[in-house]
Amino acid sequence: MFVLTWCEPSVYFAAFLIIVCPLYWNYVARWEHRTDRVSDYFGSPFKGFVCFTLSVILLSFCRDWRYLQAIKNQSRWFALQQNSILWLGYFLIILGSSLNLCTLCSLGIKGAYFGEFFGFLLPRKLQSFPFNIVEHGFYVGTVLLYLGLALVSASQAGLMLTFLLAIVYRISYLYERPYMEDMYRPHRRVKRVTDEIHWETVQTMVS
Repeated sequence: MFVLTWCEPSVYFAAFLIIVCPLYWNYVARWEHRTDRVSDYFGSPFKGFVCFTLSVILLSFCRDWRYLQAIKNQSRWFALQQNSILWLGYFLIILGSSLNLCTLCSLGIKGAYFGEFFGFLLPRKLQSFPFNIVEHGFYVGTVLLYLGLALVSASQAGLMLTFLLAIVYRISYLYERPYMEDMYRPHRRVKRVTDEIHWETVQTMVS
């Protein structure tokens, strides 16, 4: 039985931002990687990366806030109002938050927010926890967190938005994966080192 109030705009705002977020960071990161336009505009790759990271965080915050508003403005679903489901929701919130935190600690800011597309590659592709369990900790962690919030709130709208988030993140992951794997192939690493040596040589000659 549906208890969703379809005329409530917060659900549509949340759904819109869930779709827009990965479109935004994938498009801008790929555009920067091809053209260096973001770095050129802000004066350096580091400044461009910082501004891009702040924009991603802000957009993600707006998405999360809209998701919570969508849950708050909808009726509770009686089918989810059970103690076992409530505790499962709390467990998923803790699990998802922990996974996100572990992923951030492992990758660092540059690894977590597409620093590779600005030239900030990690020393190597990480294989330790949590990447030995899930390949994209942020995506899995966020889906678990959203699912936990939906269960704790007994929200049918939350479940539907979480399902949408899982689909969007799955598509985003399949789109990102080949590019990320190509960046960490040996021939890419050699090219990067060669470019860095060349740039250092130019700087030495100029100075």
